Amino acid sequence: MVARSALLAVLVSSARAAAAVTIAEADLQAFLVNASATLYPPVKTLSQKIWNLHEISLMEVQSAALVASHFESRASEGWKVTRDAYNQPTGLEVDWENRPAGSPATLPTIGILAEYDALVGVGHACGHNLIALNGILVASLVRAAVLHYNIPAAIRLIGTPDEEFTGGKIRMYQAGAFKKGDIWMLAHPTVANAIQPMGARHTAVLAITGTDHYNAIFKAYQALVAVVDLSGKLPGTASVAVPTENVGAYESNVVQTEIKLGVVGDIAVVNSTIAQAWASKAAFSAVAWTISKDSTGVVLDITGPGGHSSEGTLGALALSVETFRLLSTNQPTYKYYLPSNTTVTELDLSISVRSRYTSDMSAVENAVIAATKPYYTRISWDTIMLALEVTPYLGQRVATIYGEAAFNESFPITNSAPAATDAGWIQQPVVDANSAAHTFLSESVPVLHANYGICPNATGAGCPFNHEGPFATLANAELGYQKTEKMARVEAQIAVELLADPAKMAQARALVK
Repeated sequence: MVARSALLAVLVSSARAAAAVTIAEADLQAFLVNASATLYPPVKTLSQKIWNLHEISLMEVQSAALVASHFESRASEGWKVTRDAYNQPTGLEVDWENRPAGSPATLPTIGILAEYDALVGVGHACGHNLIALNGILVASLVRAAVLHYNIPAAIRLIGTPDEEFTGGKIRMYQAGAFKKGDIWMLAHPTVANAIQPMGARHTAVLAITGTDHYNAIFKAYQALVAVVDLSGKLPGTASVAVPTENVGAYESNVVQTEIKLGVVGDIAVVNSTIAQAWASKAAFSAVAWTISKDSTGVVLDITGPGGHSSEGTLGALALSVETFRLLSTNQPTYKYYLPSNTTVTELDLSISVRSRYTSDMSAVENAVIAATKPYYTRISWDTIMLALEVTPYLGQRVATIYGEAAFNESFPITNSAPAATDAGWIQQPVVDANSAAHTFLSESVPVLHANYGICPNATGAGCPFNHEGPFATLANAELGYQKTEKMARVEAQIAVELLADPAKMAQARALVK
């Protein structure tokens, strides 16, 4: 039996834990504007330094050190920094808490994510320098507001390496990095504002071995044709399979901007054939090629737009595939080779397999396996990126705040997934695979992933998309930094509202099971 005094203590503690701190929205917004005037400039400078480093996945040594040093230099403010966090050499954990008298034993905690890896060949063409800026600024603004309003709360910022390649958040999740955190937040720059889900992604690597070099390249291009021909035939919702030739500077989720293909055949025939392939699709208008001869045969040097691995980006590899398709049909005696290395007898292809819902991925993967099995010697898969769903309360709160007079921007909510992210591993969403609507049933923890526009045109028209080389320019433009500062104030406002009011936190966590 619990003693009366002990029971009273429990009841008092529970009452304190449930008490809300009343904050007028206009007052909070004004406070965050004033706080940002001091906190934003040094973090902007840090973000610019990260942009200039161009450190790719798993090599973000200086970028991670810049973020760590920023908080370590402010240790007197209560920040506690752990470098090499969760066995990730470029991972970080930064903790802070405010525990006034009468605080609950377990403080409500806002988790914040920062990224800083660049892309092979095109630098920060996905704007992760701005994701770092947003994460650091949100954490700093929330700390300032929590102290100002004396809210019992904790902040945890995780610097997550390798979002672009194999998914650093997956390894950090498996090591327990995200167990502390009632809500996790990040914001991603893109061409236009949107609260939207992110799709599932799984990358297969096909090892294709030939009896000699020519046979290996021929089989590889047969496999490429087979993958391209899956377009529109895959099961699931918005499912695609996009190939990458693992030669030179490549990354499985980046469309290559240059492909070289050698052909043992007549130069005039090859030239007329690639011209025919180029004219077959209007999207090839942005692709160019030169033709020359080397000691082995005819060399096609094809250049075109990059971007995300999507069917809509018809670049250099796509034109080489269509050229091969025509040549192999009309000139069956022609041989093919890699001008960069005419001795290899194995060529690897990466196939980026994507679908809107994680539950559909197995069927999509099986379709890819069936189409390519006649050509590969072996197949391997990386760790799957889980789809990320939109937590209703959080998504609507972003849209509502942006629509207010203080921000005056449209922030639509859609069900279209523009890409994939490893943040789905943090959320662990459960979707009803048996319903046509794919009803969002539950999640382990809510993750707010806001995609915000940094294009001068609010609709995104006329701007390069993420992973296209010119997007890196947007990620270092003054407008990009200004838009990130604005986004950080919105996320900080939502974080403070949740920390101050248990009822709002409960709404945000309504799907947590």
